[in-house]
Amino acid sequence: MINNHNYKLKNNEEAVLARITKLILKMGLNELELNQESEEHGYFEIDTENPNKLNSSQKILGKEVYGQDFAQKMKWFSDEGIKNIRIYTLMPNYVKEYARNGAIARAGFLCNFEGNSDFFAISRNVNNPHCLYGFKSN
Repeated sequence: MINNHNYKLKNNEEAVLARITKLILKMGLNELELNQESEEHGYFEIDTENPNKLNSSQKILGKEVYGQDFAQKMKWFSDEGIKNIRIYTLMPNYVKEYARNGAIARAGFLCNFEGNSDFFAISRNVNNPHCLYGFKSN
């Protein structure tokens, strides 16, 4: 990922992915109403004092990142003085261009708690010791 910018899934990996799609969250990136930070990525912001301002797709992704007890976690962040957190993803046009010939992937991680708790699904850098990496499992 560091040299090629995106991890291109191999044919056998796409087949495995197809078998476990019930574990994968699928949504249109346009539905996230991202604030564009670069041609490559953007974010949406969560007001931890009022997470109900999110649209339905943003809420779904927020629950995937922070857990099904999303409202409780947002209250905890707010009580701890963390008023806004961000979820970063690739921009829809970037994905459209680079995934034209097959699926692409990036590392995702939840950032450390130094005044925020942002989630990044845009990273090529997988060696940051201050972040939590993982995958969803049942």
